[in-house]
This record gives sequence, C-alpha cells and structure tokens, in this order.
Amino acid sequence: MIACAKHRSCLLLYPYTPDLIGVSEERVALIHDNAVHSWLRQMKSKGFDVEVVYFTRCNSQFAISVMGLPVRFFPISKWLGNPERFAFQWSLSFLLYLFKAKPDALVIWGTWISSGNAIALVRAATCRRYSVIAGGWGMPRGRISAQFLKGAYRVFVHTSLHKIHLVSGHGIHPRQIDVLPIGVDLNEFAPGAAETSYAYPHLLYVGRVVSSKGIWTLLKALPLVRREFPRSSLTLVGPISDDFRAELLEYSYAHGFNADLRMPGQVLRTQLPAFFRSADLFVFPSESESFGMALVEAMACGIPAIAMCGSNGPDEIVKDGETGWLVEPRLLPDALVRVLQDPPTLHKVGEHARIDVVHRFSAEQTFQRLDKLLKDMTADGH
Repeated sequence: MIACAKHRSCLLLYPYTPDLIGVSEERVALIHDNAVHSWLRQMKSKGFDVEVVYFTRCNSQFAISVMGLPVRFFPISKWLGNPERFAFQWSLSFLLYLFKAKPDALVIWGTWISSGNAIALVRAATCRRYSVIAGGWGMPRGRISAQFLKGAYRVFVHTSLHKIHLVSGHGIHPRQIDVLPIGVDLNEFAPGAAETSYAYPHLLYVGRVVSSKGIWTLLKALPLVRREFPRSSLTLVGPISDDFRAELLEYSYAHGFNADLRMPGQVLRTQLPAFFRSADLFVFPSESESFGMALVEAMACGIPAIAMCGSNGPDEIVKDGETGWLVEPRLLPDALVRVLQDPPTLHKVGEHARIDVVHRFSAEQTFQRLDKLLKDMTADGH
C-alpha cells in the first residue's frame, strides 16, 4: 500500500498477535469484523487503499484477504520487548513498512503498546497523522502511553467514563477525545425467529470465556436458577482454553447441569444473530468493560440483557429497568430468577432495547464519525 495523489490510503492496526486473544490468524479479522471494518470496505469501494494489520509469530510478513479487506501480518521483533505479553509486542518490519508506505490515515486500536512512541516518530517524520481507538486492554498505563495519546490527532473512546478517565488521570485535553460507540448493522442484528428451540429459559453469554469476564459469577448462579426453572440452560459463545473448559464442565457435572451447558467456542460474527435470537436472556457478568459490543448486538436482536452495575461500558449501554438490568455481581442469582419469572416484562424490555439501539448504536452513526475523521486527518496535505 503506497499512498499517491489520486488514491488516499488508510491503515487500521491491531498491535498484537492474534494468539494473545485466543484466535487464529485465519479467523481474527472475521472475529473483529465490526462497524469499523464495514466502514473500511465502504472506503475501498470509493477508491481508497485500505488495509488491516496484525502482528505474527512467523518469520516473514504475509497478506490474506478477508471479506474483501486486505489483511497483512508483520513478524514481531523479539528484542527490546516481550513477545508473550499483550501490549509489549512490537514489529520493526511494520515500522519500516509504515515509513515507506506513508498511509494518509493510521488508526490504532489500542494505546498501551510498547512501540507507540516509535510509531508516533515515524508518522511525524513522514508528515502524517495517527488516531487511536482506546478500549479494552488499550486503556493507557503510565507516562509513555499518555505521551503517545497526547500526540494523536484524535483519541476515540467508547464511553464518556473513558473520556473522564483520560482527562483526569492522564492529562489528555478533552477536545482531543471523542466518544465513539461502535455501532451494529441493524439489518444483520435484528429480531427474528429462533433457528434453535430451547426449553424456557435459555441464557446466553458471548465474549471471551475466561475467568476475568465473570464466567464463574454466571455459572455459580445457575444452581439457584435451576431450582426455579429445572429445564434452564446456558450457552457460552467465545474462545475458551481447554483447561478452563474442563473446569467449567467439572462444575456443571457436580451440580447436575452438564447436559444443559453448551460451549461452542469461537464463532463467526455472521453466526451470532442466530445465537442471540435463540436466547431468552443475555447475561454479561464482566465487572470491568470498556464498552460491551455483545450487549449492543443482543439488544439489537430484541433480547433483554442483564449486566453488572459499575462495570463501565455496560452502565452507559443499558438503561436499568427499561432496556435491561444492571445488578451487583453478588445479586445476580436472585436477579436472574426475578426477571425470568416475568416473561411479559422480558419481552417488553427486549422491544425497548431494540428501539434504543436503533437510536444510539447504528453502524451508520459510526460511519459518519469515521468519515469526518478521515477527512480531517487527510486535510492540508496530511
């Protein structure tokens, strides 16, 4: 991808190897296929040169095509870093490529990266700007990350709480930060008939299936739910290690619901709507989230949701008692029983959730914000 006068260019960087988030290089761009990737496809159709970049443990760079987007992988450098730790990976070959290709716009998803200031220097040397989407593990830690953010043209966060955190805790100017919720395709994620039928109630979680996401909080609520609803079931969708899967299965066997616990692993985004539509209630037990994309997707499908209050992103997505419920983790078992005992209210809350997502979290809104960003970043020869 070499920028020229007639073809503007945009590069989206995920600065890590896919194995650190539990997915393969062949599948990672499919897993990440969200409104930002859809926007890149729009830009490509308008004549822009676009590219999605990850790091790889292979010894040389390579490229593949995923759903119409070119995806390139650059080998990590194993000196002056830690290839086994998220945010401490870096790639000299990518820095050299960045210097040579000079993409008009560089958007980095994640800010806590060891090579952040090196990337900033390359962009300055080539008279180009960079912007940052700060979310999840990308929240800054320390003076170096704060310096990298201060050098960005724009910093996008998913919630107003993130903006407050960056302004008060890291000295980022508030005018430099924009709140950018990641929207969903309202035609793809929409109410519809369930493809798979389960006995009532069927609970669903979508995300990384790891202890830090509150999975034990959810699983340990199941025995109480099953006392009230003996046929209740749970599906956990997302990447999971063999060891953690074995732990969850052992617990489910001990408490008699192993036959009603399903763990299909990671699935493609195009398969997610069918999982949502088959659920009676979406449960998001994580106690700390920068946003909560799965929450928005569930609500877009008209599925009511329960999330943890004080968990950051979900606090701004869910309107408690109107489009879902926000509860303390220790109160989750009782809250599940209470809302499941009232199916008419579940249905009404699901309808309100869909309406709210249409108003606040459409992919079109994300496209408009990114269109403006690209226009501003490439103005005046930058």
